[in-house]
Amino acid sequence: MREQIALVVAVFIMLLLGGMPVVAQEYIRDEEPIPESTDQVVTPLELAFREKPRIPRFFPWLKEQLKNTPPFLRDTGLDLNIRSYYYYKENYAGSNPQVNEAWALGGSLSYRSGWFLDHFSVGSTLYTSQPIYAPEDRDGTGLLKPGQQGYTVVGQIFGRVKFLEDNFINLYRYEYNTPYINRNESRMTPNINEIDADIQWRPA
Repeated sequence: MREQIALVVAVFIMLLLGGMPVVAQEYIRDEEPIPESTDQVVTPLELAFREKPRIPRFFPWLKEQLKNTPPFLRDTGLDLNIRSYYYYKENYAGSNPQVNEAWALGGSLSYRSGWFLDHFSVGSTLYTSQPIYAPEDRDGTGLLKPGQQGYTVVGQIFGRVKFLEDNFINLYRYEYNTPYINRNESRMTPNINEIDADIQWRPA
């Protein structure tokens, strides 16, 4: 009996360990098509710098109306992201224990134009976080302004200049989500980097 149990456990472990590479391979397969040569292999680092393709969402009739307009209008994107966040933490540091607690509702409304003359585009994002439940004596969650007050702010407002196919200059407040600089989206609003001029390039 013990030998049978040991055999079943051994087979289960082998299946588990043997299936891990398969799951990883299936994930990679679903993310990117299998390359025909080593020149077509795309690394995770390269994927991080790719722009996500725009997906048609609401108002398809509006997209139809704009199909014959210049790309600056035709490829305009408007995204609404709704977010709710509840935060509770007990701090026991020091002689006076403190509780941080708040429940906030908010999100973002983003606008991004298409390319004007295939070289210029603009965009902006409005962020908001409003209290649903926020006791005044439990401030410090990072979800709201000091005093448990809500806020609305223009987080991103930028211009982009494309001077080569995969090379851009980003001007003013722009959101980066790369392995080097990322949004650190641990609260209601991500980090925004304000840079006078930033040049992005992709090595050949």
